[in-house]
Amino acid sequence: MKDKNNIQTVMEEKVVEMSSMITGVAKETLLGLNFDQLKRLGRRNIAKAIRNAIYSLSGATLEAIQGLPDYLRWWQDFYAGKGIGINLTTFTIPPKPAGDWWLVVVAPDLNYQRLIWMLRQELRIRIQYREHYHILGDVINHEREQRKALYRPYALWIKAVVNAVEADLELANKSANDLDRLGQEVITLKERILLEVLYSCLINPGEHLDVCESWTLCAGSRYCGDDTFIVYFDSGTKEVMIKPKSTSSVDAWLRARTVVF
Repeated sequence: MKDKNNIQTVMEEKVVEMSSMITGVAKETLLGLNFDQLKRLGRRNIAKAIRNAIYSLSGATLEAIQGLPDYLRWWQDFYAGKGIGINLTTFTIPPKPAGDWWLVVVAPDLNYQRLIWMLRQELRIRIQYREHYHILGDVINHEREQRKALYRPYALWIKAVVNAVEADLELANKSANDLDRLGQEVITLKERILLEVLYSCLINPGEHLDVCESWTLCAGSRYCGDDTFIVYFDSGTKEVMIKPKSTSSVDAWLRARTVVF
């Protein structure tokens, strides 16, 4: 009984110590921000800033800061805000590879038209069609999608480029046809759109991917013909651009993103 009481006392002391640390970190974090930054942060991002500071103090790595539970909670909250329930017990998450990766969860039966419609609050998206189409879902060759969430969600890891927003440099100068021949698992258009939301809302609020040095080649998807898609952020119009691209196109700035599914 004495040992049990001692353990309880030690636990209470640790809680008090951690509470004091959190209060101190919160104070230092908030004092370092100006008024405009505070307005942009909001409760969720303030909590994340505090948590990141604590991990930094304890010597934790980026992997610990951007841990799996954080990602899952964010995706569950994001979809719930759009009226879509995600049951985390209905799908498996692939093991995270070594290094820095971002987790994307794709909801079941989420067609492109609904996806674009529900993201208008978070992103300004412009879609360029090669023909007379007006609805993105009409130009997708659904049979050629590398992955589909038909009856349940799926999750995948997308390789993160540390301290950069551009696509994978090692996939430069590889066309969609080249990646097909190599059997390379790469990002689809739907996954790339969801990745933009994750990055702009959670990972680096207010910022975007593919700003200046690359366009993401969404080689995991196909246009209604044999084209694929590219996605990038137009810093002039402040829009996320979606355009068709030939599957044979090759360039140093035209790069797919590696995924683990």
